[in-house]
Amino acid sequence: MKFIIILIAIFLLLRLILKPILKLVIQTVLSRMAKQGGGFQRSYTFNNAKKKSEGTIEVDPEPNTKNRNPNNNNGEYIDYEVVK
Repeated sequence: MKFIIILIAIFLLLRLILKPILKLVIQTVLSRMAKQGGGFQRSYTFNNAKKKSEGTIEVDPEPNTKNRNPNNNNGEYIDYEVVK
């Protein structure tokens, strides 16, 4: 019985001590992330908007077909035509 009371007392003390400290640490980390992330997000969208104008279409180059084996069991093979 004495052990349980001591354990509960230690738990309550740790909770009283660690709660404000963790709250402060989390707030500072989140504020730093917001400052760094916000700048990155703005610069990414700004640079990305410059490169592409509205109505343009980008097509990826043809993948390397030398290593492709249609008989492997990795999934269903779908034949396609490359439009250039």
